[in-house]
Amino acid sequence: MYSIKLLSPAGDLQKGKIAIDYGADSVYIGYPGFSLRATNTSLDEIKKLTEYAHERGKTVIAALNIIPRNNDITRFKELISSIKYLGIDGVIISDIALIEITRKKYPDIHITVSTQANLTNYKTIKFYEKNFNINRVVLARELTIDEVKKIREKVSIELESFVHGAVCMAYSGRCLLSSFLTNKKLGMTHIKYADNYTRYSNLGECVQPCRFKFALVEENRKDIMFPIEEDSFGTYILSAKDLCLINRLKEMYDAGITTFKIEGRMKSIYYIANITRVYRKGLDLMIKGEKMPENYKNEVFNVSHRGYTEGFLFNEKEKTNVSYSGYITNYRFHALIKEKIEANSYKIEVFNSFTDDKEIEIIGPDMINIILRPGEYELYTSGKEKVKRVFHGNTEFFIKTSVPLKENYIIRIKK
Repeated sequence: MYSIKLLSPAGDLQKGKIAIDYGADSVYIGYPGFSLRATNTSLDEIKKLTEYAHERGKTVIAALNIIPRNNDITRFKELISSIKYLGIDGVIISDIALIEITRKKYPDIHITVSTQANLTNYKTIKFYEKNFNINRVVLARELTIDEVKKIREKVSIELESFVHGAVCMAYSGRCLLSSFLTNKKLGMTHIKYADNYTRYSNLGECVQPCRFKFALVEENRKDIMFPIEEDSFGTYILSAKDLCLINRLKEMYDAGITTFKIEGRMKSIYYIANITRVYRKGLDLMIKGEKMPENYKNEVFNVSHRGYTEGFLFNEKEKTNVSYSGYITNYRFHALIKEKIEANSYKIEVFNSFTDDKEIEIIGPDMINIILRPGEYELYTSGKEKVKRVFHGNTEFFIKTSVPLKENYIIRIKK
């Protein structure tokens, strides 16, 4: 009934463009004060991203999924009055009052009910469909694949599910731990890490305390922290492994899911590009009935992650150990290819320095991977002065190679 869509995160204008170039059908972007991820995105940036997407036949969705308080209602009404004129294709909202305001203002706008609404049964989804004519729901991460199938049998709207990314140690992402640990009146803050105000995760200001390294303290020995040992670094007892369902796309589609969502608006350009292209290829091959090569699937391990789990959707016994003690990083993101200057020469935006004696790998959409060994490329300044090292800063740098490159290809180096 509905076409398959890959929905990727856009933390800002640049990340949104990268996600589109690397295969996303649609991107979701937040707005300050109304998104569950901190962002400085302006309305002008959203407009530019929408124009960029539409030129390529893609769509943009505004994530306005905070759990609002009284003083947010008036502000939301002001925002929603202007946001449709930006040309966006839909909104993601969690609060029932904000959904009502939006539907009355724009009877035809595409509305997705956020996972923050805790959508765990078909009856609740039918309520939203009947009363607000919503178009899509993001299913709660707590559901199993059999529960998804049951929902598909009972409802007719689009079903969206997270397929990759971080998982909050909270009920459908509704977290209270952040505000608890940053409220000075409660005495739980630390002088080194304290903010001047309480950080409410449900208003997009989460400090991600579930990623903190916790230890055991005995009442009479408060100056001694005993590690809850798992390895030499202790255990992050609240930090969930990242979700990865690259091996389950066909099963998810057969269960009724047609929008596959990647988490990560706070992640790097490299993360968004690489994960988007992997799932783009996975979905394309699934549609063709072809098997995805292992080297393509293994690319999910080449971005920073905390180990992987298939979560609750496929909760086999061997998958129940969902916590991990730290990040795994196999590659480092170094630069972004910008425009072509002349034959074999390209301007680059450097994020992390590197030298010309390194073997570099350049990745692009459609699973393009190019290896350049020392001597197969050269580095230059804007004055065409050859250099051995490029670095992040105000200086413009260029790479010269006989291998054809394109804008927004990414340079990475294996650690």
